[in-house]
Amino acid sequence: HELTFNANPLADANDHREMHSLPRDENASYYEFEKIVLGRQNECVSWSAHSSCTKDFYVYVYTRVGERKFLCCNPRCDRAASGPYVSSYKEETVKEGGVDVER
Repeated sequence: HELTFNANPLADANDHREMHSLPRDENASYYEFEKIVLGRQNECVSWSAHSSCTKDFYVYVYTRVGERKFLCCNPRCDRAASGPYVSSYKEETVKEGGVDVER
């Protein structure tokens, strides 16, 4: 199944922004994905090797794009048109060997 990361893939995010008269932006999202068909299930995986299941077996390949941030796509949000961007990760400081390290 397709994963969701609390944001739409880049193309979908930009389509949504455009539909609501917001400018397209290379940082509208922080990922894109591609669905790749590996073949028929009975040809690709051992648990289906002797079955008659001929449904496609596929994987999703996710790629980070842009920076680790994205724009809000809510047309009622003041920040949606020009930012600031929303971080796609949470920074934290941890102690490693008695030293503060940012992650």
